[in-house]
Amino acid sequence: MLARLLVFLCLAFSSHAPFAATPFSAGILRVPVAAEMPFDAFVWYPTREAESPFEAGPYTVVARRDAAPAEGRFPVVLLSHGSGGSPFAHRDLASHLARAGFIVVAPLHIGDAAGRTERRDAGLAPTDRPGQALQALQAVLKDPRVADRADPARMGAIGYSAGGYTALVLAGATPDFARWPAYCRQSPGNAVLCSHVTDARYPGSQAGQWQPPREPRLKALVLIAPLAMPFGPEGLAILRMPVQLHEATGDAIVPSASNGDTLMRAIIPVPQRRRVAGGHHVFIDPCPPAAMARLGELCTDAPGIDRAAIHAALCEQVTSFLRSQLE
Repeated sequence: MLARLLVFLCLAFSSHAPFAATPFSAGILRVPVAAEMPFDAFVWYPTREAESPFEAGPYTVVARRDAAPAEGRFPVVLLSHGSGGSPFAHRDLASHLARAGFIVVAPLHIGDAAGRTERRDAGLAPTDRPGQALQALQAVLKDPRVADRADPARMGAIGYSAGGYTALVLAGATPDFARWPAYCRQSPGNAVLCSHVTDARYPGSQAGQWQPPREPRLKALVLIAPLAMPFGPEGLAILRMPVQLHEATGDAIVPSASNGDTLMRAIIPVPQRRRVAGGHHVFIDPCPPAAMARLGELCTDAPGIDRAAIHAALCEQVTSFLRSQLE
């Protein structure tokens, strides 16, 4: 009886916070990242303090700013937003993961973020993004407010759109940027990806001897409408980790034929594939009423598409997948 009691006490006070523990609240803090172009990373994390919603531009973020982190050590998830986006476009998913016992590191990809796209026109975003994500991760893991709560041995990544490309690079995939103009010759109607692309000038054409940064501690990826067109089968062959793939059936920006299908054929084990009705932007969090008119198509879905229901399911599916892979 005494031996069983001692085992119970050891498990109860383990340094790893159990996923089955009492649900947490979501805390959030900002971590400045020193770089050639300094930028911010936003960190969602578990706390026992009550949430206090606040406004971040047009968005309402349901979390407690600068809350004390909960006791324990938690798995870390890197979250990379889409081109021209923001971490707050995925605020609901980040808060949901924090409540489930994850630390979420979300860099603002300077030069490829809302209102800060100055280097994107030079085609530098594909080489800037992975390095920024890695710099953000390193800064957070050194930040005294959360460093001792983070368990880098349990690490995954989530990427939406260009963020999916970013996550793939960090996981070890190697892009072939020459695939970009080749794709646009075949799909000239894709204005988002091809309106400024020529055989001589395209995203990544300035890469030169660029060496893709890697994060070897990643154990699982969640790819949401990922930009995978720049990768050929040979560039993806090194990936050997669990992947959950989310796609929209009406996505005209990163259609399955040139993106998700490539991943399904090349990655081992075969990714878990989830498909929903809607277009590319259906995976951006539901917009508040004040933002609907200003953000236009980013917020608008076809009749019959329930974005709120899609995101409720997405949050549960992503959390369950990461929980199973990062225990």
